[in-house]
Amino acid sequence: MKPQSWFRILLTFTFLALLLPCYQMAFGQGIVTGSISGTVVDRSGALIPGAQITAVQTETNQTFTSASNEAGLFILAKLPPGKYNVKIEAPQFKSVQYAGTEVQVARETRLGQVLMEVGGKTEVVEVSGAAPLVEAQSAQISMTFDTQKVSDLPIGRGIDQLALFLPGVSTAGSVGRGNNNGALFSSNGQRPRSNNFQIDGQGMNDQSVTGPAIFVENSDIISEYQVMTNYDAAYGRNMGSQVNIITKSGTNDFHGTAFETWRGSTFDSLVNEEKSPVFGYCAPNNPEPGCQDPKVARYVRNMFGGTIGGPIKKNKAWFFGSAFWDRLREAGAPITTDLISPTANGLATLKAAFPLALGLVISASSARR
Repeated sequence: MKPQSWFRILLTFTFLALLLPCYQMAFGQGIVTGSISGTVVDRSGALIPGAQITAVQTETNQTFTSASNEAGLFILAKLPPGKYNVKIEAPQFKSVQYAGTEVQVARETRLGQVLMEVGGKTEVVEVSGAAPLVEAQSAQISMTFDTQKVSDLPIGRGIDQLALFLPGVSTAGSVGRGNNNGALFSSNGQRPRSNNFQIDGQGMNDQSVTGPAIFVENSDIISEYQVMTNYDAAYGRNMGSQVNIITKSGTNDFHGTAFETWRGSTFDSLVNEEKSPVFGYCAPNNPEPGCQDPKVARYVRNMFGGTIGGPIKKNKAWFFGSAFWDRLREAGAPITTDLISPTANGLATLKAAFPLALGLVISASSARR
């Protein structure tokens, strides 16, 4: 066997060995998908069984199929989040197409009653509509922030601040202790420890203190940030909020981001103790011999990184990766070890004014020694 063939076999086995732990972890994942459902009827309201439903994800061309049952109901389950083109077909009826149907994690996107008209299969009726403002089929209360909102809202790198946009959620204040990605919050009056955090379906709660165990510094990796303040038994671990963070994945088109956040001392000013002659610094108009010129302490922080994703093989396999760096360079602020305190005469004056002050008596005794 040629050396190149041995190399390919070794590379294949190495790749499979790396994938095996990920395959085993997949059985323990939480909810990372959504669904699309509806009821197929004709103009008279009669149910249409056996209608073929096809959903194609616009970014990857992944195809998911289902069919309506005897009651005309259909559901496309376990759909990755994203936008889909949904097509419903049945014999002797015009095809119905929904463009740009959005699927979110842990939510069922309901198309309602899909009305099909008599006609040829090649004829297509395009339907467009927005999601209802009130969820009438579920008691679940949630809010989902897509990647555009995560990038545009002025939250810096603290993505948990998004939870504060929900009713019933507030900052934990002085009672909050633990980890956070920018905000430690309380939901519906519960303790911050009552919040449950997941990333891509995997629990990421810090077991020693409250809050998430993983700090998400690069918000460009987030596809969805979802907070649920009331949820069904599919979760049920905690009494507070359920936080779902879904990371991005590759698509059929190459895409990426790049960013840098800079903070520095270039435009900083001196505080009083960094320029006062009492601490040995030169006065602006009357410098004393041996004084020190006041200088702003150097501080430079660069947070930079980016993401990149694209196809390995279009419509089949994709990749996505990210990187983040945080560089900090700083110089200590000037300090003095000299004790600035009243002189012996000053202590005597204070003791005369406040004869019962125990601290002055002790200070005066220390000064005499």
